Amino acid sequence: MVRNRWGLDVFVENARTVPLVRNVALADVGLERWNEGVLLMNDKRLADAAADIGAGGTGSKFLRGLFSASPYLTRLALRDQAIATQILTEGPDGVLVEVMTRLLALEPTELRTSHLMTLLRVAKRHAALAIGLADVMGVWDLERVVQGLSDLADQAIELSWRHALADSARLGKLPIDNISNPLTGSGLICLAMGKLGARELNYSSDIDLVVFYDDEHPKYQEMGELQLAFVQATQLVVKLLEERTPDGYVFRTDLRLRPDASATPVAVSTSAAEIYYESFGQNWERAAFIRARAVGGDQEAARKFLERLRAFVWRRHLDFAAIQDVRSIKRQIVAHKGGGEIAVTEQQVDSIRKMLAID
Repeated sequence: MVRNRWGLDVFVENARTVPLVRNVALADVGLERWNEGVLLMNDKRLADAAADIGAGGTGSKFLRGLFSASPYLTRLALRDQAIATQILTEGPDGVLVEVMTRLLALEPTELRTSHLMTLLRVAKRHAALAIGLADVMGVWDLERVVQGLSDLADQAIELSWRHALADSARLGKLPIDNISNPLTGSGLICLAMGKLGARELNYSSDIDLVVFYDDEHPKYQEMGELQLAFVQATQLVVKLLEERTPDGYVFRTDLRLRPDASATPVAVSTSAAEIYYESFGQNWERAAFIRARAVGGDQEAARKFLERLRAFVWRRHLDFAAIQDVRSIKRQIVAHKGGGEIAVTEQQVDSIRKMLAID
């Protein structure tokens, strides 16, 4: 580890990659703002380190390349300069651990909505900066980058649901006994789909969520407005995650993978969902559920629900209509993303049948 003039280790001096300066003007302005920000830092140790990084060497080259290439990371680094300096001097691992530890220590059931929104957004900024700089420096591989972003999303979703269900319980909308631990036994099923479901979230990804609730849960049998309660809780979770404030936002959310999204509420009962998938489920929905996993809800209820959907997701027989649907989906992907002509041979069809154990 290279040390600076004050005897501090400087992680960035060992960066495996340093971005090239693509725009000299942006690089100069960014570095000037970095050096001005040093004068405003309260922690003298970090201020000295930030000044040294901006004064020359690999650190200065790295900052100039960063400022000329990434407006997003530039904004984060200049807004939270103390955190950026900590990452560049000590490395990203410790900073990300600190961020996740702060989130794990939160008691969202006891926080005001506005306060939790602020804490989540600050944590997102700090985590995104640590992950982004680790990526640009070449010290983390792609798998670790997407895993870090996915872990952050998982934790933010869970905190948001705990807050939303506790809020519903206090208002008398849901009969939840243990407000400090409102998820267990709640019957809430929140499924991460798409990239988040596969733990492959990237910087610009929305998080695809599908929300169900167990309307056959014994504690809900006498509730006439059960759907309304879960819809309002879902809306609060969306607000916590994606509403833009002066502190930014956490993640954009997409709830459109639910059954018949144009005609159903944002939270769907499990009984209605099962009837839909048994009667009207489409092949693209089967494909979407391959990567589905429970996040931020009642884990036992989610496990049972996904088990009941296995027969829908993993069909025993694949008929010709289903094969045509798969080809149609592939054709649409190629039309949108490119990839050339589509040709599915009989040998490929046989391979698919064997892979899926189709009779």
